[in-house]
Amino acid sequence: MDRVYIDATVPSYLIARQSSDPKIAERQKITREFWNDNRFELILSDYVIDEIEEGNKVQAAMLVKKLDLDFAKELVNRKAMPEKALIDAVHVAVAARNTIPYLATWNFTH
Repeated sequence: MDRVYIDATVPSYLIARQSSDPKIAERQKITREFWNDNRFELILSDYVIDEIEEGNKVQAAMLVKKLDLDFAKELVNRKAMPEKALIDAVHVAVAARNTIPYLATWNFTH
C-alpha cells in the first residue's frame, strides 16, 4: 500500500458541497474516488488538521514543529519552493522527513 501525504485541499474537496462548476465538480469526484481507493494509505499531519480547524494558513504555519519549519524555510531559501509558499513547503518537509513518497494536493498555484 502506497503512503500518500495529503494537504488540507484534499479533505476540503471531499467535504465541500457539490459544486455546479464542472472543473471543481470533477475534482470533487476524483477526490472521493481517491479517498476511497484502498491502494493508498492517506496520511494527514497535525498541521493539516490544525489548518482545517483554524481555516487560517498563517496560523497553521506557526503551529509547526521547529524541525519541519526549518526544513521548510530551507526549501524556500534554496528556491525549491517560492517564498509565498512557506506553509506548502511545510507539507513537503513533513512528507519528506517521514519518507512518505507522495503528496496529494489540489493547490496548483506554484
